[in-house]
Amino acid sequence: MQQKPAINPPSPEATTPVPIENVFRINPAFFQEKTRDLPLSKRAMSALARMGTQKLGDLDGIACSKLLELKNCGAKTFNEIVRLIEKYAQSESQKDGQINRTVYASGNNRTLSIPEYARNWPVSHLPLSIRLDHVLQKLNHKTLGDLHGVVCADLLVVPNCGQRTLNELQDIISRIERGEFGSPEKPLTENPIVSLVGKIDATVAQLQPQYRQIFIDRTGGMGQPMALAEVGRKFNMTRERVRQIVDMLLVRITRAGGPEFAQALKQLGEELNRLVLPLTPQFIKSNLDKASFTAAHSLPFYIRLMDWISKDFSAWPTGQTPAALRTPELEKVLTLLKKRFEGKTMPMTFAEAYQEIKTEDASCTPFTFMEALRYAAEFEISLDDPFKPTIAPPEESPRRWAQTVLMRAKESSITSASLARARAILQVRRSPRSEYHLVSTT
Repeated sequence: MQQKPAINPPSPEATTPVPIENVFRINPAFFQEKTRDLPLSKRAMSALARMGTQKLGDLDGIACSKLLELKNCGAKTFNEIVRLIEKYAQSESQKDGQINRTVYASGNNRTLSIPEYARNWPVSHLPLSIRLDHVLQKLNHKTLGDLHGVVCADLLVVPNCGQRTLNELQDIISRIERGEFGSPEKPLTENPIVSLVGKIDATVAQLQPQYRQIFIDRTGGMGQPMALAEVGRKFNMTRERVRQIVDMLLVRITRAGGPEFAQALKQLGEELNRLVLPLTPQFIKSNLDKASFTAAHSLPFYIRLMDWISKDFSAWPTGQTPAALRTPELEKVLTLLKKRFEGKTMPMTFAEAYQEIKTEDASCTPFTFMEALRYAAEFEISLDDPFKPTIAPPEESPRRWAQTVLMRAKESSITSASLARARAILQVRRSPRSEYHLVSTT
C-alpha cells in the first residue's frame, strides 16, 4: 500500500497565477480518502459538500473552474482546496504545483471598461450588494473611474470576492452601458419630483412585506409617523432593531435609483434654493398634478425621506413648526427679519424677504433662512401658493396674537393655518365641547 503523503495546513497566501491544467487528477491510491477528514476550513468543506463530494475520488476529472461557480467559493477558498489536492495529485508535475490556482470562469481575464460619462459617479450611488460594497471599500474605490482598466481576475484575490460578486459588478457595468442609470443621450426628466416619487414608490413596493410595513409605519407612509418604540411593540422587536432596519432601507432606496436618483435630488435642491422655496406637500402635489402622476403614499412621507437622504434644502413635511428653542444662527436671521419689517404692514414673499436679509448678512444661505422661518413663532407663514409662500409682519406678542386667533376661531377670516400656528404657540388642546383651553407654558 502506498504511503499517505504528509499534509500541511493550507496557507492563505500565494495567489500568483501559474501554468494551467484544467481538471483535477487524483492518484487512484487515495480515491477512498474521505473529504471530511481533510484539514480544510469550514468554508472549503461547505464548497466540497455542495458539489456532492464525499471522497477524493469524486474530484478526479472535475474541471477546476467548477469550484468557482459554487456559492461562497472565491479565490481564497479555491486556492486552499487546490493546494491540498496537489498533495494527492496523480502526476509529479501536478504535485510540484502545476495546477493553476487562479482558474477563473470564462471572461475573467478581460479588463473592466467604464463609459467615460460615468467615471465620476460615486459607487455609493449604485445598487450594490453589501458584499460588493465591502470589496470596493477594501480596494478604496470611490468612483467608477477607479474601476476602469482593472483586470477582472485581480478582483478575485480580494477576500470575500467570489465569482458571484464579480458577476454582479459586471452586470452593473452592463446596465450602465445600456443607459439604465442615465446618460448624456438620456437627459434627466424636467420634473425631478415625478422622477423621485416614482423611484421611491417602485423601490418600497419591492421590499420584503414586514420590512416595508416597518418602514411605512416609522416614516408615516400612510399617516403620522410612529415612534421607534411603538413600531417595536407592533413587530415584537427592540427600538434599536427598528432603527437599524429603517437606516438600512434608506440606503437601499437611495441606491436602488442609481446615479439618476442622486442627480434628481441634487437638481431639486438647487431649484428650491434658487427660488427660495421649502419642500412642502403643496409643492409636491402641484408638481405631481401637472404630470398627472398619483403617489402611492402620503406626501409628507416623501418629504421626510428626501430630508433624511439629503440636507441640501429645507423640508417642511407638516408646514411651519414653531419652536421655543432655536440656534443662535437662526435667531440672528429672525432678528434681522424683524428689523427689515419695521414700518411695513404688507406680507413679503420668501424670495423678497431673503434678499432683504442678504443685504445685512451676506453669509446667510437660503437653507438657513427657511429653517429659521420654519421654527419661527413670531411670523405667520402662508403656503397657499407653494411657488410664492409669504411672510406676514411680526406680531408684538405672539402669545397675545395666538389668544386673539383662538377667541375668533369661528370667524371665516381665521384660516386653518392660523389656527394651527396659534395652537402650536400656546400648546392648545381641543376639549370634547369643541372649545379651546389654553395650557399654561409658564
